[in-house]
Amino acid sequence: MFFVPGEMVGLWFDFIPSEKPYFYGDGYPILPTLKGHEYVDYNKELYPLIRPKYAERGLHGSVNVATFVREYANFGYPGLILSSLFLAVFLYFLEKLFADSLTILISMNLIYLLLLSSSNLFTILFSGGWLVLISLYFIFKSTLLKSVQSK
Repeated sequence: MFFVPGEMVGLWFDFIPSEKPYFYGDGYPILPTLKGHEYVDYNKELYPLIRPKYAERGLHGSVNVATFVREYANFGYPGLILSSLFLAVFLYFLEKLFADSLTILISMNLIYLLLLSSSNLFTILFSGGWLVLISLYFIFKSTLLKSVQSK
């Protein structure tokens, strides 16, 4: 769970921009459409470079990467810095929202935090159910806290 995502991060940094150029926004599904460009998915584009033996055998795959690396692939180091700041603000918000119970914070968010090492924050929030879980916690916060504190 930790070694392969870490390896992929390093390999993306090795291949971008030396082998593949920065996207400048074309690595997001919506932005290139608005700009009149074609969407390019580096998860699939980098697979033959990262796993050449499999690609030579005709296998097609993808190489997922940590949330901040996608922004690096799009905007270089400024994207890396901005995504890190955005993630820091999001984690600060999460800490404040769950400040009343460390137990609830860890039990409800740990798996999603670990997933950040191999997926995009927005994918985890919207497709992985993290935003739904956070919203439900916010709605039922007082009831949940009473239940946890009574035990």
